[in-house]
Amino acid sequence: MNYYELSPEVPANFHGGTRDDSLTPPRVTSVKLGFEFPLRSEIIRTRGAYVVTAAAAQALRATDFTGFRFGPVTEAVIESWSEYADQIVIPPLECLIVVGAPLVDDFGLQRLSRLVVSERAARWLVARDPNLRESTAELDDQGEVIDLGRSLPEVSSSPRSSEWSP
Repeated sequence: MNYYELSPEVPANFHGGTRDDSLTPPRVTSVKLGFEFPLRSEIIRTRGAYVVTAAAAQALRATDFTGFRFGPVTEAVIESWSEYADQIVIPPLECLIVVGAPLVDDFGLQRLSRLVVSERAARWLVARDPNLRESTAELDDQGEVIDLGRSLPEVSSSPRSSEWSP
């Protein structure tokens, strides 16, 4: 099975949260966010945490993908100093807690909390949110990026929910 590194955008600042130190590396299990830029994708990252829209979380729960669970986003505000404040809409969000083994489960973390997803999970995510295509890179058997120019192959169908749009 092929695996991909996924590097979602970072439109929000980390304002704190809780983490589970029993996992290696420790995982953020709840988060507080301050948005500086508009949200363009259903999955984002911020300082060691991954966050998904509630609609994406609900859809992920309905899959058989392995290696994740969810926690709360306890606060999501718009940064008062953001020059994009009038363009920011914050949908309901959930913390994506990645607990799987990289290159084994559908969701895993590698060095420095890099998100690694299986090809089937990557295809599902990109079909749902085409903005993620730009942030995928194929990995070799050791989890190293093969070629930054080799992103996920085209996806032909879209299970995207009509509940959320950037």
